[in-house]
Amino acid sequence: MAIKSKPIAFFILIFSLCFILITASFDLNPQEFNGINVPNRECYSSIHLSAEEDILVDKVFTFEIGGPQLNFTDIPLLGEFTYFTWIRLVTPHSCNITVRINDPDGKLFTVYDGALQQVPYDLSYQEIPFGTAMEGNHTFSFEVESIFNVNIHIKIEKEHECLRDKISEWDPMNFVLYEVTRFNTDQPYIIHQFALQSDYSYKLYIGRVSAEGNLSTVDYVDLKIFDPNGLPFAVFLNSTLAGVSEVNSFLFGTSHAGTYSIRIEIHVDEGHENINVAYAMVNKGIIASGEDPTDVNGTIPSDTSRIFLPPETLMVAGLGVGGIMVVIGVMMVFRKRKDAINYNSKMD
Repeated sequence: MAIKSKPIAFFILIFSLCFILITASFDLNPQEFNGINVPNRECYSSIHLSAEEDILVDKVFTFEIGGPQLNFTDIPLLGEFTYFTWIRLVTPHSCNITVRINDPDGKLFTVYDGALQQVPYDLSYQEIPFGTAMEGNHTFSFEVESIFNVNIHIKIEKEHECLRDKISEWDPMNFVLYEVTRFNTDQPYIIHQFALQSDYSYKLYIGRVSAEGNLSTVDYVDLKIFDPNGLPFAVFLNSTLAGVSEVNSFLFGTSHAGTYSIRIEIHVDEGHENINVAYAMVNKGIIASGEDPTDVNGTIPSDTSRIFLPPETLMVAGLGVGGIMVVIGVMMVFRKRKDAINYNSKMD
């Protein structure tokens, strides 16, 4: 029995060693369970992770009851870029916060006006996008109303060019037009001119890139394109302008080459001080060969394989040919008479 027990003991020893090695290969970190990583509840759940040079502000700030608003002055922003402001209440309270931005001209944008509340296990941030129409120093202000002293995490960072996340075929080389313009009741419209090719397709994107503090308001857009002959094409007539998470778009095919004009008018709601709107026109390529059976005046061109002469020319040509035939006929008659005379002379 002692001899038989040795293989069994040896097998038990080998099995124990294998079990120890296998279990030791797993990291018994409390954040892991059955090989599936359980995220730390205190990590950012919806905030972007940007390069250090793109982060302008990243700090938790205290707002006291009845205290002053927080201002960030002279924040340098690039033109035609989207910047995100992320805010989250990090104390177990609730409050109302208003976020305002002043551009280099001092024009005011109320980009957020709403409540913040800490919800257990919900660490999401309030996302506030702002697309810039101007390059220069901007001012960010945060005004908090609460019956408690609260702490709020604020992060401001640069993201991407305006509309880049909305245009799948992003290639500035194919852009015929790309602008971000500030609109308000004093400046409701703008006109651009650009050259387009004939028989090409172009796609235009347009949308608001500055967030709205008052979500109950709606902005409308009128958009017309004028061809080189001044013929208008109405594309949008009092249509709802797409918000920061959407975009309006359409295809426009050309029948003439030359200078086109586009007129964009934004009916800014009274609840908005100013809004920034981005728009881009992308060259989608040729859609027709340009072969046209009619000329620019709509007449049928002459067939180059035939010769068409005016009636006067045909009359002169006919008389000439007829005259020649008469002369030839007279000469032939005289020739025959002469031959007949010569023949009679010889017979005599």
